Amino acid sequence: MDKPKVLVVEDDFATQQFMKFLLRNKYDVVFAASSEEVDQVLADNLDIAAILMDVSLRGSEDGLMITERLRQTEEWATVPIIAVTAHAFPSDQKLAMESGCNEYISKPIDQAKLFEMMDDLISQES
Repeated sequence: MDKPKVLVVEDDFATQQFMKFLLRNKYDVVFAASSEEVDQVLADNLDIAAILMDVSLRGSEDGLMITERLRQTEEWATVPIIAVTAHAFPSDQKLAMESGCNEYISKPIDQAKLFEMMDDLISQES
């Protein structure tokens, strides 16, 4: 059985490597480090089951801006998006949810909680 494909939007290489190690047994993982890379990966991978979105990206758009933009497209309006961020205040969670994220998890990541969120969201999409 094919593993669900997950896009990890993260501009820190060490965090990318950690997420690859964490997710590789259960998910087919692809990465993007900027809004331009997100657009390219999504154009090439229409079978993305979920997106893990770093909120604090360097560049023209942060993760919340990308999320808001994706929510305005037909293809990505309903794909599950989990905000993954070091910003752990309730106001940060509120902003992430208002931008269109389905869930929010702060760093350092609680692995069991992340897998539970992903399983729940991906099963709802299937």
